[in-house]
Amino acid sequence: MAAEGLDIRPPQPHARAERMRWSRLLLIGKWILAYSGGMADVFKALADETRRALLDELLLRDEQTLFELCSRLAMSHGISPSRQAVSQHLEVLEAAGLVHRERRGRFTFHTIDTCLLYTSRRG
Repeated sequence: MAAEGLDIRPPQPHARAERMRWSRLLLIGKWILAYSGGMADVFKALADETRRALLDELLLRDEQTLFELCSRLAMSHGISPSRQAVSQHLEVLEAAGLVHRERRGRFTFHTIDTCLLYTSRRG
């Protein structure tokens, strides 16, 4: 399977645990988002309303935890997904390069990276 002339097939791992991990990633569709490359990843990540709301919240205030983002989504946008769903949305945004996470002690802080958005605007 190739997209935009790139070979996006996963490597053939030999260990059973690695094969299971790759098959799980392929089944949930995150592998293609994470490794296909190009601006298509950014547009796929921006296609979802909840992910756009997460980016809006990170633009308003950077370095937020998962709990803070869940609370702000419920208060500001009237969206109340589970923490697991928000975590998965953040993983998609991170795979596209739009969000970075940094672990500090017990907390993981999420920050937005607008470089890719600026690049897509300039074309």
